Amino acid sequence: MNRIEVGYSLESVVKRPTLEQSRLNASRYKGEFWETSIHTNEAEARKVGFTKPLFEGMFLINYIFQIMSNAFREAWFRQGELSIALLSPVFPGESVTAKGVVIEKVQDDEGITVILDVWLENDRTDKILAGKAVVRLEPDQM
Repeated sequence: MNRIEVGYSLESVVKRPTLEQSRLNASRYKGEFWETSIHTNEAEARKVGFTKPLFEGMFLINYIFQIMSNAFREAWFRQGELSIALLSPVFPGESVTAKGVVIEKVQDDEGITVILDVWLENDRTDKILAGKAVVRLEPDQM
């Protein structure tokens, strides 16, 4: 973890989620939600102005979790926080890249708090989700 300094960029993750993945993700819901969801049903998505189903925000947030857990391992799961905003829809077949950069690092007697800007961007490098992540590293994790 000593390599984690202000300005450090996390290793990015590129994904191209499919409609089948979206439907599988949403399959945990039963009944009316599944049938009338803009995330699984093309006709329902068109009713509200989209050309096709779009991904659930929680599905996309997993990509941020992936870059954070890759970088900070167990510390992220034990003492990580995430605050994000969804900025734009993502449709099946679009590429998304999860990115993060350290913007602040605060050390005290009990460890280090690392604050990051995190985001997802599409093929056009438009941010489609953005926010802050915070992870607390204890001395044995540094």
